[in-house]
Amino acid sequence: MSGEDILGTVRRIVRAAAGEKAALDGLTDDTDMFESAFLDSVSTVELIASLEKEFSIKLRDEDVFSPRFATIRSIAELLQERESG
Repeated sequence: MSGEDILGTVRRIVRAAAGEKAALDGLTDDTDMFESAFLDSVSTVELIASLEKEFSIKLRDEDVFSPRFATIRSIAELLQERESG
């Protein structure tokens, strides 16, 4: 999957997990989803499960509890590294 494909897929999954909050202006590929309150604990669990299913991976604690899991773009970069590595 190309980098742009991964980014688009992550974008779709994040917007689904964020639900109505994603419809609000301000959620971009570089928005910190936690600082901006786009994701709460339940939607974060949904996001993790959806990403693991879509990309056939298991996210590690160090993936999820790092700054790399804060934005759509950083999640896509993390997944691209995992896919190629």
